[in-house]
Amino acid sequence: MPILLPVLELKPGMCVAKHIEYNCRYLLPSGHFLCGDDIKNLQEKIPGRMIYIFDPLLDEVVDFYNDSYDEGACYQVRGQINKVLQKVSGLIQSNVSLSAENLAGMEHTVRDLVHFLVDNPAVQSVIKQSKSWDSYAQEHSASVCYLSMLIGNTLQNYLRGTHETGPGISLAPLAAASFLHDLGMISIEELYKKNGPLTDEEQQMIREHPENGASMLPSSIDPVIRQIVRQHHENQDGSGYPAGLKGKEMHFFARIIRVADAFCAATAQKRYQRAKTPIQTLHEMVFGPYRRFYDPIILKIFTSFLQPFPIGAKLKLGNGQQAIVTHHNPKNPFAPEIIVAFDPNGFPIGRGSLETPFYLGERSDITVQSFGEEDLSYINHTPDQEKLSAEEEKETKRYFTEMFDLVYP
Repeated sequence: MPILLPVLELKPGMCVAKHIEYNCRYLLPSGHFLCGDDIKNLQEKIPGRMIYIFDPLLDEVVDFYNDSYDEGACYQVRGQINKVLQKVSGLIQSNVSLSAENLAGMEHTVRDLVHFLVDNPAVQSVIKQSKSWDSYAQEHSASVCYLSMLIGNTLQNYLRGTHETGPGISLAPLAAASFLHDLGMISIEELYKKNGPLTDEEQQMIREHPENGASMLPSSIDPVIRQIVRQHHENQDGSGYPAGLKGKEMHFFARIIRVADAFCAATAQKRYQRAKTPIQTLHEMVFGPYRRFYDPIILKIFTSFLQPFPIGAKLKLGNGQQAIVTHHNPKNPFAPEIIVAFDPNGFPIGRGSLETPFYLGERSDITVQSFGEEDLSYINHTPDQEKLSAEEEKETKRYFTEMFDLVYP
């Protein structure tokens, strides 16, 4: 498996392991050996990106987990999402009242996307490329829909794996509601662009947007979609709005969107607030004080496919050495399996001196310092996520089946 390096660390002679793209166009093909002009061009166009580079030595001596993906399929995914964006975004931004006719056209496009996402396994690998997913999900609604569908599809597969004749599950209401969840923000869209914190009055306007969005939907729409739009800012602990619903009082799909919406909002750049990184956002959602806002089962599923560290990521350690991520950790996504591969001067460690890979946290003398330019010292004391007991696992299966039977009798 290739190493994932920041563009600023690229050197002439390195071999590109995966196609490099920018704005849905190839910049350099896989197998290309970098020259000085290539590196200069990449640093100008995509300075914050990570690039996969072949490392023959590590490929020979390390058993990397393969989380690669079909790049042709990924382009199809982007094309499908852009197709939906063009139709739905124009509809949402037009400031016209939604009618049954124009909504029907949107629902048809969303269903096409649903079928494509569910049938195409490439999408879960695409989303792991945390530094590049904005290239095909330019708008918040599209991003929330995309992540919501991945969660929904994972749960759907989970049920199929535990029930030979499980309930028939349609994800179309989830897709439509996740695209329309911020419909009530149309009239106050300028608040997104405000250069500074919101006033109390403006915060109240924000709190009213779920109810306003639900009321904008035509009477002929699936009532499940209206319910989800109204509830997408409710919290698991009852502290959300507009109704202060708690736990199972919230629609199952609304709880999915709550997780996806929180992640997208935190990682989005705002005029008055710097965007958080995906790693920082995931860590806060799983272990921070606001974790009580989210359904814990949905959050576990979310972190199961949106891993903080891609395979091949190069981490700087506290002792100055550098390590490569070789496997994900099912118990703690913030403590992946690594192999120490470079000395404090950045030179590769010889084949005979390479140690056996191990999980972060297993050795007291090894701590992580950074990934690229991001300080990661805070993750060194991250506890393992608690594993479900047999009884909790049984309750979870019953709970999911009950919820889907309720939604789709």
